[in-house]
Amino acid sequence: MRYVALLALPLASMTGAAPPALDGIQYTVKPGDTLSGIAERYLVNTQQYKPLQTAIKLAIPKHLQPGTVLTLPRALLKTVPVDAHLAAYNGAVAIDNAAPKAGMAVHEGARITTATNAFATLILSNGSKVTLPSQTSVRLTHLRKIILDNSLDYQIDLENGRVETKATHFEDPNSRFQFKTPLATSAVRGTEFRVAYSSSGDSDSLTEVLDGAIHVSSPRSSYAAVIPKKTGAGLSPTGTAHIEELLPAPRVTNADGVQKDDLVHFVLAPVSGAQAYHIQLARDAGFVDVFSDVKSTAPSADFADVPNGHQFVRATAISKTGFEGLSETVSFTRKLNSIHALVEHGGHGGFMFKWIGNGEGVTRYRFQITREIGSTPLVDEPGLTTHDIELTNLAAGVYYWRVAATQFDDGDTSTSWTDFNKLTVAAAGR
Repeated sequence: MRYVALLALPLASMTGAAPPALDGIQYTVKPGDTLSGIAERYLVNTQQYKPLQTAIKLAIPKHLQPGTVLTLPRALLKTVPVDAHLAAYNGAVAIDNAAPKAGMAVHEGARITTATNAFATLILSNGSKVTLPSQTSVRLTHLRKIILDNSLDYQIDLENGRVETKATHFEDPNSRFQFKTPLATSAVRGTEFRVAYSSSGDSDSLTEVLDGAIHVSSPRSSYAAVIPKKTGAGLSPTGTAHIEELLPAPRVTNADGVQKDDLVHFVLAPVSGAQAYHIQLARDAGFVDVFSDVKSTAPSADFADVPNGHQFVRATAISKTGFEGLSETVSFTRKLNSIHALVEHGGHGGFMFKWIGNGEGVTRYRFQITREIGSTPLVDEPGLTTHDIELTNLAAGVYYWRVAATQFDDGDTSTSWTDFNKLTVAAAGR
């Protein structure tokens, strides 16, 4: 396990990090302002100006000096809702127990859950992207804009599972974006990161910083730190923390070839220190539209029911402490063209060779049989439209045979062969 030291730098020195809590927003008094007038314009309850009057020791609330800076508590300020939108989803996703629809508005307070092998991606009002993999549940606790200065206030509570976020940088100082679990708060002003938490309560709350930096704090202790990129921070139920460098991205070694088989198969270069790997497929390079993922203890994965087309794969290595590491996205081409064959005794004393092909477009088959692999075939029948061929009067001996499927689809041609199969023909009477 590799560990990294965190420098005690001021928060402002860490690009993208947010302070632990923004309790108030500053307001500069203008000529003619009164506390009651400020309360009427900006506070939820106009009577809440009285605590402000006490705090600034102002005898007469109408007497405000222009240029005075007041800190107005964030919780008291008027807001308007700002919606998120469901950019893409796959599988069984529920939003407040309702069926999802791509492009639909998702409101503050909504609860979103994804079932096994289900995925959802939200786009927030400032363009930030939040992706929920399978078996995840979140609550959109705050999606609002503060009327005082049009700053944004986002808070997403992770109840179970994992989220990945690419947060658009806030230009104004008062906007905030927080992810909360029962064990940790991750505050950000613009970066790329993940948060993971298990509702079973038997593991730490994990924050994985892919780019920029994040301020992580614990509600159960005094722990607070800025976590730099390529680093993970885990907070335990007691509030203790451990910091770990994220594992490097595994390289996909076979992304170049066309994936023709029934199962799409990827092989990864092993990563030292990894206990498992997480491989995801998406229709876009930004992984907004994720449609399948696999976790595997081996550096490889198989995917069923992958549609044809140009798609994308990415993989992460999972450390022994549960952190997912860095990832690298690569494209791949899927063109299903599988062929399966068998041989059985025919009805005329010979042998019946049968096959079935899977894929799109017009398919023609080719049958070959030979005495030795690599030698000229005894039978070579191309252009077959049937799914079988019967051979009779085969002399005793050993044969090798195979079948090819050639697809013709929109001007593209694709050929797949079975492996050579061995057939031993016994001498008569044996």
